Amino acid sequence: MATRGRYQTETGNSIAGNVTFTWSAMAVWWVSWGDMVVEWLKAMKEKARGLIDAFRQFQQKRMAQAWKQVSEEPALALVSGDYLKADFADGQQIDGEVHRFLTIDRQRDHYWVTGRAWRADGTSRLIWEGKVLTVETIRELQLRLKVKDKVVFMDAQFDTGQVYTECAHYGWTALHGSGQDGFAHAGPRQTVKRFFSPIKEATAPSGQRCRYIFWSNEGVKDELVRLRSAGSPVWEFPADASKDYLEQINSEVKKDLIDKVTKQVKQRYVKFRANHLWDCESMQVAAAMMLGVIKAREVGE
Repeated sequence: MATRGRYQTETGNSIAGNVTFTWSAMAVWWVSWGDMVVEWLKAMKEKARGLIDAFRQFQQKRMAQAWKQVSEEPALALVSGDYLKADFADGQQIDGEVHRFLTIDRQRDHYWVTGRAWRADGTSRLIWEGKVLTVETIRELQLRLKVKDKVVFMDAQFDTGQVYTECAHYGWTALHGSGQDGFAHAGPRQTVKRFFSPIKEATAPSGQRCRYIFWSNEGVKDELVRLRSAGSPVWEFPADASKDYLEQINSEVKKDLIDKVTKQVKQRYVKFRANHLWDCESMQVAAAMMLGVIKAREVGE
């Protein structure tokens, strides 16, 4: 290929006043075609899960092709589990259950909520989802679903003071999604970085103390994408899931963005429709990592 190949002009990828050359790794003898096939297959497998980092790098580094950002929403074939929300309406446990969490996304005049039960192997089943108008109704739902106070998690990015007051009053835990890639934890031998921070405390406007934790948007949502692509029985939702849930669980896509500080291109999740229940499911994954249901992977693993 190297001896028979020829250079040709391409438009749209040039720098004015400069002559540049690019060639695919297929044109050089020191890169094995077999290795490239394996690399490509791995990249396509990740792409099918909604993670395009490996595919982008293959296109750029191996094929020497300019990366074109995919802006359209991903096509997802979601299949529900063989059960209904009513099957767990009064706190019934799923088989093998070790934890259940309630996660809440607070808006100006309403809330979005998910309840999910988790097994020790990281598999789970959604037992409730929907829109709620008052915090008192959420409390009633929590008690009916038999969720412990400490593992009711509310997003605190909007109206933080009021969220802290509500969490402190009921013994719930506040969460902050963060753009940080990870948070330092002191280990027995060395400090490690994980996708969630150690527990912190703040004083709510009510004067009570409130627990809060930061979680990494990118790391946690990557894990949610993997679970969502695995589907039932690894990650289940009921056959009677609402239209809102089915739309919002596919509401974000990863895109190349320029970091405002470093000016480097990074991939970040960007929403293309209402994403409240997606955020609730993200908090479910963050909680599962914190409680050890999902292995608390170190950043970079």
